[in-house]
Amino acid sequence: MDLVRYEIKKCLRHSPFRKVVIFIILFHCAATTFLLFQKENGVSWVSLACSSDEVSRQFYENQIEEAKAYPQFVEQVLSEDDRLRQSTLFSDPGSYAFLSSERKAEYYRKLSHRQFQLQPAFSLSFILQEPVSLAMVLIFIIFSVYSLLIKEKEDHLEPLLMPIPRYKTKAAVHKFISLFLMGSGMFIFLELLKWGISLSLLGWKCDLSLPIQTVMGFLYVPYAMSAGSFLAVYLSMKAFITLFFLLFISAIAVRLNQGPAFYLCIILLFGAEIGLYNKIVNESFLILLKYVNLAALLQFNQYLSAFMSVPIGNYPIEICYLIILTCLLGVVSSGIFFRYATKHPKPEIKRNWKLNLKHDFHPRSLLNYEFRKFWMNGENLFVFIALIILQSFYCWQYSPYIGKDEYYYQQFSFQLQGTLDERQTKWVANQNQYYAGIQSQISKLYEQYADKKMDQRTLEREVFTLTLNLESMEGFQRAEQQMEQLQSLGKTEYVYETPVIQIFKAKEEILLKAGFLFLAISFWIAAAVGRDNALQMNHLIRIYEQRKHKVDVQKRKIVYFVSGGVYSFLFLSTVIVKLNYYEANILSYSAANVLALGVSLPFSILGLLFILFVLGLGYVIIFDEVLFRLTSGQRNRNSALWTNIGLSVIFLMILGVC
Repeated sequence: MDLVRYEIKKCLRHSPFRKVVIFIILFHCAATTFLLFQKENGVSWVSLACSSDEVSRQFYENQIEEAKAYPQFVEQVLSEDDRLRQSTLFSDPGSYAFLSSERKAEYYRKLSHRQFQLQPAFSLSFILQEPVSLAMVLIFIIFSVYSLLIKEKEDHLEPLLMPIPRYKTKAAVHKFISLFLMGSGMFIFLELLKWGISLSLLGWKCDLSLPIQTVMGFLYVPYAMSAGSFLAVYLSMKAFITLFFLLFISAIAVRLNQGPAFYLCIILLFGAEIGLYNKIVNESFLILLKYVNLAALLQFNQYLSAFMSVPIGNYPIEICYLIILTCLLGVVSSGIFFRYATKHPKPEIKRNWKLNLKHDFHPRSLLNYEFRKFWMNGENLFVFIALIILQSFYCWQYSPYIGKDEYYYQQFSFQLQGTLDERQTKWVANQNQYYAGIQSQISKLYEQYADKKMDQRTLEREVFTLTLNLESMEGFQRAEQQMEQLQSLGKTEYVYETPVIQIFKAKEEILLKAGFLFLAISFWIAAAVGRDNALQMNHLIRIYEQRKHKVDVQKRKIVYFVSGGVYSFLFLSTVIVKLNYYEANILSYSAANVLALGVSLPFSILGLLFILFVLGLGYVIIFDEVLFRLTSGQRNRNSALWTNIGLSVIFLMILGVC
């Protein structure tokens, strides 16, 4: 244990480590307090606990009314599940739909005879819904792993320590034990800190023996367990996730030799996981990767409170068991990889910067030399390939969600599209007559129920069946209003409106792709400029001393070329996929006149896309130039890298506001 104490003391005596710990604690307190006072729909946790305003009192009274009606809600769920299991969709007893419905009914049967008295346990509800401490622990783990495993390699202390026998055989194990003690200690401390803040501001009123549904904010959680059991499951799962992160990140660090490479790997890994979580569609066979990944684990409390089961092998698996199983598998696999890494340490990378002299009789240009040197850096090539693979995956998985009403509006617009004549008018009249007939049938059913010629169960079943035929009514009314508006304006053509501008208004997608591109540029410039500055190439190589200004020009050209090429690939691949999905040949005539009156639709769309492309390319070039000028005078590559990443965040914030 001497080495464990040594590793912990080494971290605690390191000034930057202490500053990061203090920052994490202060940020955790500030974030927790902010979330407690943040208002959502006019209500904050503090105002709700104190009922300090009319909105909070009304919200609390509504919750009490829902709690009183909870037994009726349970009976309604049971009766609807029983009816659904008799339908064609649920007819197969081995299907996921049938098994999931049966599982849900089993849960609610345990709750059907309970009388609920809503508990104003606002502190417990907040603790179970906010994952602030888990995110802060993750940040602490990443920095602790760097301090324990990476910094020692960067300071070249390993060659001095490895000859010591007991250090050589047990160094990584002792480092992990130290990390485990610090990580678990920080996890417990931040949890207690969150509990203390929430209890002091919200108070503590809760009977842990009552069902979790009695706690404010958890009325519709589909689990038949007590509040204490739910809290124990929550904390145990959080501990499993923390252990999973400890081993997973440690295993990555053991195989890397530099801080930038470690942080790059972590950032790209989490970026890829967020991309998988956001981009995988529910129809994809990769659906399991959407829910079982690092991004999902960080918000597992929302899954725990919102979902009962997920389909695996056409069988419903409880979400809490799935997360625990995922973390256990992750711990085992990461532990095996960690052990393998300690048994087979990665040899020091020896980069050979000499050029191939096979054609030495042809002198190479300065641009050729710098370009080859740019790609010889493994990090640059890794980021480039990762971006290409990630964008290719996004294009492959692209399937934007179209709401039910928009889908019906689209289908009815296809029916009405073309020259406006009597055909459209007659079709609209027939469709209105169809909907009127269904509404008339529903009215007659209610009349029969009022005359006691039909029981409530039969009424609900018949009305539900007829109401399904009215789902398309709102989409039809939109198409009808569009046709009437065109006729009133004297138009002779009906075209389904999907303006091209609307296709490219997904700000979240733009920010995600810009974030990856800016991150890549930050690493490229830090590698191309910061590395040479750190090595003081202008003093080592005469050509740099004599032609430094020309070298900078060539590096600018390379960065512009690579970043502009990647941006072009991202933009063009997105355009091709989206226009193919939205069928550019039927885009609205309103989009055809975005640039100039009288321009045909294809040329109008092409011109608009060209303007968007040039604006984006100009933004990237400005970003390149700012980072290049900022990095050109820095000799510390790590500080250059993090300065660039910080500036990338500022650019993204500006882009998000625009």
